Amino acid sequence: MRLVLIAIHCLGGAIAISLAAAKPATAQQPSDRPAAEQTALMQFPGSGWWLAPPPGFVQSSPPWPVLRHRSGAHIALVEFAKQPLTQASFGAIGALTAAGTHDEGRLESVEAVMAGGRPAFLAIARMTQQKALAYSLIVEGGRQNVGVTLTVPDAATDIDLSAIRAALLSVTDRIAEAAARPVSVPHLASVRFPGTSWSIVPPAEFALDGTSPAMIRHPNGAAIMLIEQPKERIDAQESYKIGEVLHAGTRNESRVEQVEPLTAAGRPAALIRMRMTQRALLAYLMVVEGDGGNVMALMYVPDAAAHPDAAAIRASLLSVTETRRSPEQRLGDLPFRLTELAGMRVVSIVANSVVVLTDGPGDLMDAATDQPFAILSLYPITTRERFDATRHLPKMAALLRERYPGATILTQKVEPTPQGPAATVVFTRTPPGKTTTVAGVAWALAQGGSALFMVGHFPPARSDLPARFVKIRNGVKPR
Repeated sequence: MRLVLIAIHCLGGAIAISLAAAKPATAQQPSDRPAAEQTALMQFPGSGWWLAPPPGFVQSSPPWPVLRHRSGAHIALVEFAKQPLTQASFGAIGALTAAGTHDEGRLESVEAVMAGGRPAFLAIARMTQQKALAYSLIVEGGRQNVGVTLTVPDAATDIDLSAIRAALLSVTDRIAEAAARPVSVPHLASVRFPGTSWSIVPPAEFALDGTSPAMIRHPNGAAIMLIEQPKERIDAQESYKIGEVLHAGTRNESRVEQVEPLTAAGRPAALIRMRMTQRALLAYLMVVEGDGGNVMALMYVPDAAAHPDAAAIRASLLSVTETRRSPEQRLGDLPFRLTELAGMRVVSIVANSVVVLTDGPGDLMDAATDQPFAILSLYPITTRERFDATRHLPKMAALLRERYPGATILTQKVEPTPQGPAATVVFTRTPPGKTTTVAGVAWALAQGGSALFMVGHFPPARSDLPARFVKIRNGVKPR
């Protein structure tokens, strides 16, 4: 699980680039989602209310006022006296209700919405005793109010979570009007994230931006990345403590707010929510065990942005699926070509812009200190910027000290390469928890309209390895 922390640390620069490059809505690429599918309205048994349930929900037999799903999820409806609705009626976020009973729950979010043209509130609560998530819609009707609750057990694996919100918002007692206009429940398209074997169904208004670094972006600056990681057992509660501060004193300082073990498509998973205090971001991390390796689905939302509702975020992160692809196929997604791997293999590709290579059985750089690791990335630079190796040299040294605390800078120089002058920094460092020293060399140079950054880590006794790194560096070509 500490791979999550490493990934966040390495992606700090990518996040900063993304926030700076956030596009207005008119500049976003068009979504490739198909047109909405039509779902018929169904009268809720024993009531004057109708809704368009998510796929797989059917009336119970005999027809109780409950719709059931084979996963154990169910929808229940209760009518009660008409009264004005206010958000204060729900209590404070985080408050515990019905403590010590079977219905004990902790409120996660409350949102004012419209359902069937009427004022309503949508609340989400974690049912701690039932081990389920409850989505509750309270609607102010014409003659009575109604409460509709859709409960999803944590163990449920075959329910379409992306359709829950649309289904609840379809609730109506205006059936004469509703019958004249079919209710649509959107079926959102899955997006395969470039450079990976994983796909995700993003929330509404998110669209894939394949430029480097690749992200699924929202016009308000929020974004999603899928990051492949070596396979390891997921134990979120062992690795994270609520209130724990990570990377204290750095730009990536984060406070853990929520840790939740669960399953995603039947696979072990964990959902972690963090507050990135220095960057003014809220980050949601879903880590899932796959067949070929783990994946981290990272969604971050700037504090200044209008947040997608918690249900949509959760449903999106739970939608990740794996379709195995070869390293060659994943490398083919990159906006640049690696014409020389110098006998190394691909460990991971991050945001379709960062490639990690190694030569040896281990995948964890700070654990397999007897192996070489090469980390390279290519980022676009604007026409107003001009890469100057001399000017970037101190920036490179400062970046290495930030990424690898305690690193010792041995030499800094500008040297010629076939692509032009390169800022070169030679250093040593000791990985956390280790006593073994690792040698390192880093380069920064212009590559067409982009800047190439490459860092090589290797055992000090292997003096042959820097030459292999040079082969890889010189083999990076634009597409």
